[in-house]
Amino acid sequence: MSKEKQTEEAAEQENLGAPTIKYGDTIVFIRHVDS
Repeated sequence: MSKEKQTEEAAEQENLGAPTIKYGDTIVFIRHVDS
C-alpha cells in the first residue's frame, strides 16, 4: 500500500462519510461496508 493511499484513508476516517473523497463515492461506500 502506498503512502498516498494511507494518507487518503486517514483523511477518510477523520471525515467519516463526508463527501470529500476524490476517488468516488461508490468505492468509499464499498470500503465502509467492507471494514
